Order: sequence, then structure tokens, then C-alpha cells
Amino acid sequence: MKASIALSISVLNADFSRLEESLKPVDSFADSFHVDIMDGTLTPIISFGSWIIPVLRSIVKARLDIHLYIRNPLEVYSEVLEKGASRVIVDFKAAKAILARKKAHTRPDLGVYLLPTDEVGSIDLSVLQKVSVVNVITVNSLMGGQEISWDLVERTRWLDELKRTHGLSFDISVDGGINEDVLDRILEYPVNQVIVGSAILTSADPSACASRFKEKLTSS
Repeated sequence: MKASIALSISVLNADFSRLEESLKPVDSFADSFHVDIMDGTLTPIISFGSWIIPVLRSIVKARLDIHLYIRNPLEVYSEVLEKGASRVIVDFKAAKAILARKKAHTRPDLGVYLLPTDEVGSIDLSVLQKVSVVNVITVNSLMGGQEISWDLVERTRWLDELKRTHGLSFDISVDGGINEDVLDRILEYPVNQVIVGSAILTSADPSACASRFKEKLTSS
């Protein structure tokens, strides 16, 4: 039996007109909440700024993973942590710069994301040695509610092989297109965390849906 897989719930699909009512019912089932901060330069979406972090911190108890799809992640990394982020997820170039600046052996508060357009063969091993998670984007569009791409999910096997070969310890997370219909197949891959958004938060009963996800991930 595999170890339990963490559930991260994406707040991008929450009802922001009633944010507390949208998130509190699923808080106890979430190992973390995934927060996509987008400024429109890397994605077709503008979401919200770092002001959202203390707002969420006042509502939920689970960890906050902040995913920076922005032009200047290096400039706001420390600010995001100060505002209450548990971990910040950035592109590989920004992560390398942060690690050089902080001069730390490992950074449990730092992760990287792998976009569909990123070449896996060019990934910097020195970054993977120090981050706590690699977030594999598993949809070809960064809009919510997209269909999962199994070709992109296959990247988790390549990352897992890197971990085994080089004795690395980062978690592998999958982000995009995950719903109850595909969850069993996802569990066949070497993943440590799944990020789920619309499948939970826009369901008829988000609390019940989150509970089913949690039960499946815990017993995987």
C-alpha cells in the first residue's frame, strides 16, 4: 500500500462572493489550499494579488501553497511568505535565483512547477535537490475545469526515476483536470499530492465530495 496522498484544494474555483462559506466546509479535508496568483503575463487569467493570503489565513486552518504565475516571482517571494504562505511555488529559473540568494541547503517553503511547454530534459538537478515539491501541470490550458492530459501525467514517472537515481526527496504533485472519474487512474502514478479545484468546489456538495477524495487518497 502506498503512503497517503495529500489533497490540496485550489481556491481559484471558490465562490469569492461568499469565500468563507465556500472554503470552511472543505477545510478539514484539505492538507493544503492551492492559491494561484496570476498577473496575466504568463497566463490568460488575472486572479488576485498577495492580499488574498491573509484573507485566506483568517478563514482556513490548512497550509497555503502559493503558486506564482507572475512576471517577478523573485521580488515577491519573501513578501508572500511574510503574509502567511506555507510554501511558494515558482518556475525553475526563479527557484534557482532564490536558492542562490538564500544560500540554504534545502527550502521546505519552496517548490517549482513544470509547465506543459517546459522541456523535462533541461531541468536543473541542483534545483530539484533543494525544493520540497515539483508541481506537474497536467492540463494544456491553465483555465479551470480542463480535461486532464495523460501525456503530461506521465512526467511523474520521469520525476520519480530522477528521485530514485539521485536520492532526492521532493514530493510530486499533479495539478489540473483531476476529478473523481480520473482519480483511480491517477493513483497508479507516483504522486504524493493531487490538486483539485472545480471538481470539489463547484460540486453539489463540496464537503461530501472533498470527503470522498480524502478517503480515497488516504486508503490508496
